Amino acid sequence: MSLRDESRSERRQHAPLNTHVLALGALLLFSPLSASAVEPAPPASTEVVISEQARAHFQAGVQLLQDPDGARYEEAYEEFKAAYADSPSWKILGNLALCAMKLERDGEAIAALESSLTDGGAELDPADRTQQQTDLKLLKDRAAALTVRGSPGTTVLDERSTVSGSVIKNQYRIPESGELPLLLRPGNHRLTARFGEGSETKEATLNSGAAEMTVELRAEAPQAAPSAVAPPPAQEEAGPSKVPAYVSLGIGAAGLIVGGVFLAFHFDSAGQADKAFSNCAESGDCTQDDVSRIDQLDADAATQGTVSLISFGVGAVGIGTGVALLLLQPKKEAPPSAGFSIRPYASAHTFGLSGKF
Repeated sequence: MSLRDESRSERRQHAPLNTHVLALGALLLFSPLSASAVEPAPPASTEVVISEQARAHFQAGVQLLQDPDGARYEEAYEEFKAAYADSPSWKILGNLALCAMKLERDGEAIAALESSLTDGGAELDPADRTQQQTDLKLLKDRAAALTVRGSPGTTVLDERSTVSGSVIKNQYRIPESGELPLLLRPGNHRLTARFGEGSETKEATLNSGAAEMTVELRAEAPQAAPSAVAPPPAQEEAGPSKVPAYVSLGIGAAGLIVGGVFLAFHFDSAGQADKAFSNCAESGDCTQDDVSRIDQLDADAATQGTVSLISFGVGAVGIGTGVALLLLQPKKEAPPSAGFSIRPYASAHTFGLSGKF
């Protein structure tokens, strides 16, 4: 399994995905091994017996990865996970790691690759071992550590927006220890904790290689909304002025312009980061300079995105406030003029002018 092989296969619409890993996994699970082709088998006490149920889950996962309409990683991940839970054999871990990596569950992908390399031993094909070691190094170099603290049993939804506009979503559950350690893809993450009817959301910007970040999420039960209090009666202004409305509209326009400029900077930096990461993955040889450059681009994109969001927020508030001031501003009626007045009148048969002194 490799990032490089996967990125190439995705560009071929109906080509089989990661056929080497899939074929190896199927061979190991469903075919007997020749004694002359591998090292002597370990003692029977350490050999994991693959159950029929695990075989069925594994085969379903392979079929989902080879779907003609495109690999269905999320469903395949569940099948491989069920197969490993039933029969924890290292022979399942290659495909499980592939799906976890595609779903950006990088912590699980790293754990699966480490177990596959350790438990596979001499039975693991040398080419597969080399590729898994390359993938493991790339994942570890890029992973960002985050610990979520909260009430045991709390569900945590992690959402990361990509440059293309799609949103990667993964759901976790805080264990009995109250701490959920995660290894995540660098970028902007929106974390939402849900426990019963309560919820809490926080955002975190993660960079690879940075110090581990800890987020406290306590999903509290929703509080009853305070009773509505009637606002004090509006006082009639002696002479309404439109200056505050025009000032607010000007601030709003400036905020929108600044937001648009920084949004363009954000997409440019993020695009360069993704392109550099793709080049690094395709080459299979990622230097520390490459990783540092990608981290810097990710950090620039995060800062520019934050400035853009704040500017758009200021712009929206300014425009809204200005429009509201113009629409809701009380109008002062002119007092009746002294002297005389003339006004036209019309009916079905007559037309003329009337006046008073």
